[in-house]
Amino acid sequence: MRRLLAAWRERLARASIPAHGESAAVLSWASRDAAVVKVLRNSGFTPTAVLAARVGAARPGPETTMVTVRAIAPSDVETVTSLHETLIRWDDNFGGAHWRASTPARMHDYVTELITGPRPRAWVAEVDGHVVGSCDVEWPETAGWATGGIAADPATVAYIGTMSVAPGIRGTGIGSALIAHVHRELSASGISLPVLHYAPLNPLSAPFWHRAGYRPVTTTWTAQPHTVLRDGRAG
Repeated sequence: MRRLLAAWRERLARASIPAHGESAAVLSWASRDAAVVKVLRNSGFTPTAVLAARVGAARPGPETTMVTVRAIAPSDVETVTSLHETLIRWDDNFGGAHWRASTPARMHDYVTELITGPRPRAWVAEVDGHVVGSCDVEWPETAGWATGGIAADPATVAYIGTMSVAPGIRGTGIGSALIAHVHRELSASGISLPVLHYAPLNPLSAPFWHRAGYRPVTTTWTAQPHTVLRDGRAG
């Protein structure tokens, strides 16, 4: 790893890439290779995302009568877009996502696309008739960008994209009930290996997904801006 970083540093120095906040040096590596962690940290890298996989049959969801889970409907677009925006603002604290001026419009377009297609791509959680959570997936035919490195039959791997629960009611079992329902939907469609990304520095995401049965596969490390790696210092 030290030789790899040294060669990368030399290449960046020759490239003369301007330093700005949007530039970054990004590396994905096996999560269980603990020997590289100290080397990457000492070179200015921070873990910003983990690709995690869940193996095994869908388990029964938690016992709760307060939550109703159903497929997303056109009338849910505005509420789900708002949930997505709240999540991105939160994850921006941990490097897993970045809030930009274009984010609201992009999120609205993304959620609008979720209601199209031959089979459901998103589900919402309702409490007392109000949508308080959402979860969306990419089926195998469009999930290759995230699942290509997974050693499994591509037809059995799906990607869980964005899952969010309204901040004021997190920790009440709504998220667990929602993801349990999504796991059952995936299993019924022949998906045996759901995968997803979470922000490892997020104090809520990592514990939640570990409890749901997900285990790290690869970790994305980021040095931002790229001059952190090139010069060995920030800025």
